[in-house]
Amino acid sequence: MKSILMLILAGAILSTPLCGQYESDVIQTSEGELEMFFVGHGTLMFKFNDLVIHIDPVMR
Repeated sequence: MKSILMLILAGAILSTPLCGQYESDVIQTSEGELEMFFVGHGTLMFKFNDLVIHIDPVMR
C-alpha cells in the first residue's frame, strides 16, 4: 500500500514540470486561459488556473 501511495505522489510531483516540455494550445475563456497538451498516444493534459487534469484512457 505504501509503494502505491509513493508512486502516486511521485507521479504528481514529477508530472507538473512536464507542462513546459510539450507543445500546447491555449484557449482564452472568461475565467482565464485553458491550456491543452498532447502528451502521447491518447494522453492529454489540461491546465486551467491552478488545476491540472491528466486524461489517460485505458481499455479494460
